[in-house]
Amino acid sequence: MIKLTDIDRSNTRLTSSAKVTAEKMKSGVILSDIDRLNTRLTRHAELQKIKLMKRLKVFLTKKLAA
Repeated sequence: MIKLTDIDRSNTRLTSSAKVTAEKMKSGVILSDIDRLNTRLTRHAELQKIKLMKRLKVFLTKKLAA
C-alpha cells in the first residue's frame, strides 16, 4: 500500500537538497555542481514516481483479482 508518508519523505529530502543548493550558491560553488545536483534530484524524483506507480499497479491488480 502506498502511504503519503513515502511521498512526504521524498519531498522533504528534495526540499533539504534545494536548501543545501541555495547555501552552496551563497558560498560561491560553481554552477556545474548545482546542475549535477539538480539532475540527480530530477532523476531521483522520476524514479520515485515510477516505483510508486508500480506499487500502485500491483496493489490494484491484487484488489481486482480478489
